[in-house]
Amino acid sequence: LPNVSLSLTTRECCRILSRDTSDYSALVCYWLRCFVLNSLQLQEGTLVANRFTIAHVIGRGGVGIVAKAYDTEEDNRPVALKFLFPEFVANNDMLQRFRNEVALAQKLKHKSIIEVHSLSKSLENIYFICMEYVDGTTLFDQIYNESVKFSMEKIVVILDELCQALACAHNHGVVHRDLKPENILISNAGELKITDFGFAASLDTEKRLTVAGMRIGTPFYMSPEQLANEPADPRMDIYSLGILGYEMVLGRNPFQPEGEFSSGYDISTLLEFMDRPTPKLAEPGSPVPIWFEKLMRKCLAKDPDDRYASCAELVNELRKYSREIQGFDLPPVAEVFRGEAPGKGEDSSFKRMVEGIFGKKLL
Repeated sequence: LPNVSLSLTTRECCRILSRDTSDYSALVCYWLRCFVLNSLQLQEGTLVANRFTIAHVIGRGGVGIVAKAYDTEEDNRPVALKFLFPEFVANNDMLQRFRNEVALAQKLKHKSIIEVHSLSKSLENIYFICMEYVDGTTLFDQIYNESVKFSMEKIVVILDELCQALACAHNHGVVHRDLKPENILISNAGELKITDFGFAASLDTEKRLTVAGMRIGTPFYMSPEQLANEPADPRMDIYSLGILGYEMVLGRNPFQPEGEFSSGYDISTLLEFMDRPTPKLAEPGSPVPIWFEKLMRKCLAKDPDDRYASCAELVNELRKYSREIQGFDLPPVAEVFRGEAPGKGEDSSFKRMVEGIFGKKLL
């Protein structure tokens, strides 16, 4: 491709070619996707939709390619533009589903959730999502590329912030379904942001993005019921939080074979991996307290009924143990909700429960 920034990285090639031979087609599809998006010439100075000036490409994923740009209609503020691969908007039905999800994401106003501005179309008929830009790194980079050794206090702070952000999403009827280190941004100022609600599901089945039979998520972060393609449930995200808790302690996914990044496993193999004993964290001499392992194991319960019923309940447990046993206080609870969840009134039982746990009136 002329635009070298759109080429596959060595790691991405290995991830695809490490699968069976049928996945060579995935490699071809990826290059064809890049060929289409390359028509945009995502290079420094390129003007997209007569409004956004491209700075550089900053990442690529399963849905599209992300570039940093400047919004000329908003005093050149930096934004992130996600250019969608054509198959995700291949027909009016799929496009409408994506518009519904973008509309849902726009309602999620929380300091730890990336703000989504709009879904637009370039002059080359390529759809893209305009989002808040974060200058920083990802939790994935910190765990796997920088080998950061997280203190227990830092792990609890990160999980606490993630829980509060997800509580906001869940109260608006949105389940993320693809929570993983790559989708957790950390700004240079240390602020945490959840991104990529492109795979999110509305609990209103009429507005779900998922096409029938399509399994959404990243295998080793998906709960058993998500692998079984069951309807979206907030407890799916709680399962993923448990994986993240283990990952920050161990420096690896607790179920994924060490050193193996390929996602080319069939469902039965994935379930076999997940059926293996969860690694112990609170070993003798380990700085990991027993209470933390207990909380994470509850998040990872195979049966969703055995997990925490909500992120609010998990936040309550994290704060209780960190204060009473670890001896440190977490920052005050931020505004968890802004506005009302679809279909829930001012006196909803869910909201009353959360207010009781957090001990404060929620807006």
